[in-house]
Parts: sequence; structure tokens; C-alpha cells
Amino acid sequence: MKAEVFVNGVLDGYHYSNRLPCGQLVDLTVDQFYDHEHLQPPEPSARAAKLPLHGADRYVLLKERVDAALEQATKWSGP
Repeated sequence: MKAEVFVNGVLDGYHYSNRLPCGQLVDLTVDQFYDHEHLQPPEPSARAAKLPLHGADRYVLLKERVDAALEQATKWSGP
């Protein structure tokens, strides 16, 4: 998912998150934004074929966090 980020009414960048097949939005990095940064509702976006020129480290961190959250969510905690 891709959301536009606006600062003072001007497009400042994009924020990416994931939507699971069940429809649940997973956004583990949304807390990085300040009050003056406004995210628009996310829209579906195709995954980039390569890492972005700027923010590749944040992309990798997001992927690691999503992978960890998905792994945790799929663990069964039986009786």
C-alpha cells in the first residue's frame, strides 16, 4: 500500500505499508511521522522491482518488521 505524505499542504513523499490477504493493514512504521506530517489514506501499489534510491535502509527495516510480525502471527499457541 502507498500513502502520500503532505507537509503544509505540499506533497513531501510517500509511505508504504502492507495489506494482508485477509484485508488487515500492517503498518509497523507509521509512528515515525510528526504531527505536521499528514498521511493520506493508503492506496494499492505494485511492489517496486528494485529498492528505492532514497530510503532503502527504511525499506529493508520495514520488510524485516513485516516478516517478523507475520511469523509471530502465524505461530500457534496451543493449550
